[in-house]
Amino acid sequence: MTLTVAEADAILALKKETAKRMEWLLKPNKSGARWYQYDTACKIDNEIREDVYFRATWRGEYPVTINERTIWKSEYIACGIFASANRIFSIDYSDSFHSNKSNTGLPYAGQKIRGVHIHKWTEYKDKYAEPLQLTNISLEAIINELSIRSNTIITNGFVSPPSEQFPLF
Repeated sequence: MTLTVAEADAILALKKETAKRMEWLLKPNKSGARWYQYDTACKIDNEIREDVYFRATWRGEYPVTINERTIWKSEYIACGIFASANRIFSIDYSDSFHSNKSNTGLPYAGQKIRGVHIHKWTEYKDKYAEPLQLTNISLEAIINELSIRSNTIITNGFVSPPSEQFPLF
């Protein structure tokens, strides 16, 4: 099912609440890093809607050893509101680049965006991003910003994922 921009905007405008309290589950992956995810349907008008959901994915900083040198991979955050399989709004943070297509006619067309950025549903689906300036770049701050911009309440508020501890040597 492909949404129109108007349909996506209408879903974002609705008051939503997550159906479950925040609980981070370990997400299987092939890298040495630990990825965590919180995924829940949303309630709209007190009705749980399985077709509208909130998802947050987080990976903390982690060390990688290359040629006996240790480098730290930076934190990764992706939080979004989905309608069926469509990511209609998200705030992401990564030190890798997001590349926008050049032929969209949108303000950041053809540009590479790095750091905190917003994906909002357009006629190009979720592939277009714009930079977002936040004074606090943390998982909690990004989830709170997404909650405000998407009109979504997190049941029982923010809960941190499990802390990561790495050996010193």
